[in-house]
Amino acid sequence: MQAVRKRRQAQQNAAIRQAWETAAFTAMTQSRSGLKPLRHYLSTAPRSQTPEDMLAVMREFQARGAKMTFTRVKRDHTAGKTGGV
Repeated sequence: MQAVRKRRQAQQNAAIRQAWETAAFTAMTQSRSGLKPLRHYLSTAPRSQTPEDMLAVMREFQARGAKMTFTRVKRDHTAGKTGGV
């Protein structure tokens, strides 16, 4: 019986703590010097990966032992076609 009482008391304390933290967070978002609204922290705009980022990731794979080679491709900007070098 004591174990059940302790578990329920711990659950109740956790619920009270979460409610208090939620209220504190909300109050901080309403003050001028406080936090920004929660939607600011939750929404993240996806960032496009640049060719340099992609190459850096592939080089990391290569450094870890992945067998791969890289070929530089130059684009012909006037015609919109690619040509190998």
